[in-house]
Amino acid sequence: MTLANELGLYEDMRLLISKSFNNLKDNLEILGTDKLPAKTINGHQMVLAKWDGKWHLINVTVYKRRAEGEEKFEIMDKIDSMSITPENILYKKLELPAMAENQNLSKLVVPGIGKDRYDDLGIHNWEAAMQYGISIPREKFEALIKD
Repeated sequence: MTLANELGLYEDMRLLISKSFNNLKDNLEILGTDKLPAKTINGHQMVLAKWDGKWHLINVTVYKRRAEGEEKFEIMDKIDSMSITPENILYKKLELPAMAENQNLSKLVVPGIGKDRYDDLGIHNWEAAMQYGISIPREKFEALIKD
């Protein structure tokens, strides 16, 4: 992200933090509080990048095999027929195709998206990552459970 930012490769770019839906569900009682979870809430960092006027979600740690010997990062402009925009995916549950085999990370909830290309959301250590993960308002998460 830093290199792409410095080279100006995209019209806009943002850090996206996601957390395991199942791990958040297991910690429902502390969502929206300042308490830290007893165990790590797994998650995944991705990049939202905008080019040609369209947002894309780039899963930069998972490769998707296209053809024999050819791989690429998972890049999506839609999830479940929903267009990718910062507003559409904040506090939403995402199911990433390339992570389907990983029970802990196949369903992710997005509690945070940087406001611009320089916003790292203040996540500089484990505690900050865990606190950010549980910062999702409890009522927003409960709505996801019903879906």
